Amino acid sequence: MNDMVHREVELPCSSEEAWDHVTDPSWLGENGSLDALEGAEGWVNDGGETRYLVVEEVEVERRLVYRWASFTDAPTRVEIDLEPSGGGTRISITERPMEIKALAGLACR
Repeated sequence: MNDMVHREVELPCSSEEAWDHVTDPSWLGENGSLDALEGAEGWVNDGGETRYLVVEEVEVERRLVYRWASFTDAPTRVEIDLEPSGGGTRISITERPMEIKALAGLACR
């Protein structure tokens, strides 16, 4: 089963301006907190549901990768890549489920 979602959009703005939009959590929900620093933790609230995130990778104005989940949704990994394109910036967003590996050697008693 492939639950990957991939979208691309071109914005008529510089990579710096596009980066500011990508790192502002308001595009993900009603409010939230997101620091674009590797290892930073954040959250986004939308429609009464809160999703918690951890930033995995940052290349300022080029790439942002984080994983996020809520108490009702399985964790996913989001990769956002920015690339100059003509008079603007192409933004590529890929979200895919995280593999959850079974713990070997555990037994219930």
